[in-house]
Amino acid sequence: MFSIIDFESGSKADLIVCKNRPFSVKEFSRRLRGTIAGTTVTFATAEDVILSKLEWNKITPSERQVRDALNVAEMKGAALDLEYLRKWAADLGVSVELEELLRDAKL
Repeated sequence: MFSIIDFESGSKADLIVCKNRPFSVKEFSRRLRGTIAGTTVTFATAEDVILSKLEWNKITPSERQVRDALNVAEMKGAALDLEYLRKWAADLGVSVELEELLRDAKL
């Protein structure tokens, strides 16, 4: 992963290279397309952002990663695919963290 920053506007984007593992391949296949400032971009689904942040927090503990994941969960609410989240959380070894996050988000 690496970031690009437009110092003029302060905009930042994280660029992520797809890893060769089942979750990353699935995450990459689910990406969404949108337009920002007239440019078509792809971005991860809310579920994949949550899972990635929980996984990063497991590797390098950071309250920010957990807070970001919680914010995404709270914003998406009932629209989250809980079955997908739980399946991949188990695979990534973050099931306990996911359930705690869902409880905190009141989902």
